[in-house]
Amino acid sequence: ELPVTPAGSAPVATRAAAPGGRAAAPAGTGFDPQFDGLTDRQITAFAAENDIDPALMQAVLNVESGGQGMNADDSLKIRLEVAQLFIYADTPEVRERFRSNGNYDEQYLSDDGEWKDVHGSQANEQEAYALAVEVAGKDAASTAISMGAPQIMGFHAPKLGYESAGAMYDAFATGQDTQIAGFLNFVGANATMMDALQTG
Repeated sequence: ELPVTPAGSAPVATRAAAPGGRAAAPAGTGFDPQFDGLTDRQITAFAAENDIDPALMQAVLNVESGGQGMNADDSLKIRLEVAQLFIYADTPEVRERFRSNGNYDEQYLSDDGEWKDVHGSQANEQEAYALAVEVAGKDAASTAISMGAPQIMGFHAPKLGYESAGAMYDAFATGQDTQIAGFLNFVGANATMMDALQTG
């Protein structure tokens, strides 16, 4: 398994893409139709420069997010890892509103007093993240989420050149081109991942 998200994490919950929201990739490339032309060219160029089958690059993105980095409402696709939140913001306020029994069993206490499954849907992920920002601050909350098409964890922000996880969130929220550029930078700086992709 390629080290993008924490070990044992499930793929992020998805929503359907917005109708007509993104152009199809150029014919014959085999890339997911949610990728636009620039994203397709980014991946193809990187793969050629590094002796990687571009289909493997897409496979990573498909496994992590279904190949879609944005939700139908143009919000950033995310997955909040409560266990990670406890590492970066282990306060009574956070513990009162979140609980974790492992990556597949995590809940948050919504404002209506109901415990909800963090990973039940993207709507839940978004609500849980907003709550985490409220009780832990944006940087701590963003450190504990995986983001966009590659689902890279916020704690990797410095490796991608961002000064904070919150800054990475803001950048990834601008669109999939930025997410893929970050993914390629992350792969290029990760010898283990590069070797895995080059050897297939």
